[in-house]
Amino acid sequence: MNPDKRVVHMQAVVLAPIAVGNRAILSSGGRVILTSKVVAVHTQTDEKVCFETLNTNYCVTMVPFPLAGAAALPMYAAA
Repeated sequence: MNPDKRVVHMQAVVLAPIAVGNRAILSSGGRVILTSKVVAVHTQTDEKVCFETLNTNYCVTMVPFPLAGAAALPMYAAA
């Protein structure tokens, strides 16, 4: 990460895949946040993503969707 840029630590839901050349779209505290263009992705796990935009370094602890646990239920084929 660029040490000359501001660092933002936040908890958020990542609404779209974070990719170099695109803006990151995050949801935090009921607000949708659009960043400037992503120039590098430094760390990406299931729990955390750290990336750099033109202006800022972001470290985002990802908040799961409220119904994400429901997706783990087995699905059965309808007859």
